[in-house]
Amino acid sequence: MSFPFVAALTPKAVLTTSTTKEHRLGTLGMTEDGRTYRYCKAGAAITMAQWGAMNYNEHLTGCTGQSSEADCQPDAAVGDIEVTILDTATRAVDYYADGYLVAFGSAPSSLAGQIIGIQSSTAGAGVHVHLTLETPVVEVITGTCNIYPSPWGNIRSAYTTQTANWHPIMCVPPCAVASGSYFWGQIKGPCWLTPNSY
Repeated sequence: MSFPFVAALTPKAVLTTSTTKEHRLGTLGMTEDGRTYRYCKAGAAITMAQWGAMNYNEHLTGCTGQSSEADCQPDAAVGDIEVTILDTATRAVDYYADGYLVAFGSAPSSLAGQIIGIQSSTAGAGVHVHLTLETPVVEVITGTCNIYPSPWGNIRSAYTTQTANWHPIMCVPPCAVASGSYFWGQIKGPCWLTPNSY
């Protein structure tokens, strides 16, 4: 695994979308004047540019327990780079890619848990999903762990996706984005927001 880096972005790059993934989701990007961006994927069409966009990930159905808990089957040993989880939902290839596995062990050092990036995941047909991790497991994972898809992988416009649930605003898309396309969402620096209400 390489450590995160900051991609140098041109004014044209921040207005360009792509149907092909070119960076890890969540990669930092910055323009010369210091405006900062994260690499995102649109979970639905974003038609209103310059409006806040939210992370639309919600409680995972198909995983056991509460929240995003999943059973490791079998237990993961120290040094493992691949983990198998029970997931009864149908999942596309790389559904969990660029997300996180969080696990708590029995040793005192594990109170804060292990947070490990997920590099890729296999398709799931309603039984198991196999995860390839970015770094090896450092403490035995017995039974339950928590699994989170990338917070940058299901970005939707707060303008067009009204909901009764709470979703955090993650970025401001600088341009319209087709559903399933990748883009740079602004998170810091001078930014124009559309001055109207919905």
